[in-house]
Amino acid sequence: MGDIAAMQLFVDRGADLEARGFASSTPLCSAVSAGQHAAVRWLLARGASLAPEGTTTTPMQLALS
Repeated sequence: MGDIAAMQLFVDRGADLEARGFASSTPLCSAVSAGQHAAVRWLLARGASLAPEGTTTTPMQLALS
């Protein structure tokens, strides 16, 4: 949804930026897929991986598709 304040709250409370959600997607993959550019920048600034282990599609592949 791109709610940066909520994202910051989750991270402040110990959320993992590489945790998997729907369809084994990382938060960065989800943000890219949803076109949430501010969320993508926010996640990258905090170290979200562009090549998460165990995924069949990377965030960069999603952005290019």
